[in-house]
Amino acid sequence: MFVSYYCRLSTASKLLAEQYQSVLEEIKPAISEAVFARLKESIRRHQELLERLQRENKLLRELNIGSLLDRVGTRIRSSAEDIPPLATA
Repeated sequence: MFVSYYCRLSTASKLLAEQYQSVLEEIKPAISEAVFARLKESIRRHQELLERLQRENKLLRELNIGSLLDRVGTRIRSSAEDIPPLATA
């Protein structure tokens, strides 16, 4: 489930980058070079931020899943220790 979610986010980011590029090419003739350069730089910084936040999100999710598995494993082990052994005949 998690891998699928992350793949969808990654794919969406790539599509967004392509859309930005397409929009930039459309508006380039209508604005000055200086404005175009600032806009392009701003979009690049936002894309880098988005990618960094997605990596951070992925790491935090993995850590959270690991923590949950550790807690569940501890509960299972302690529950198993509370079960008396079966009497053998």
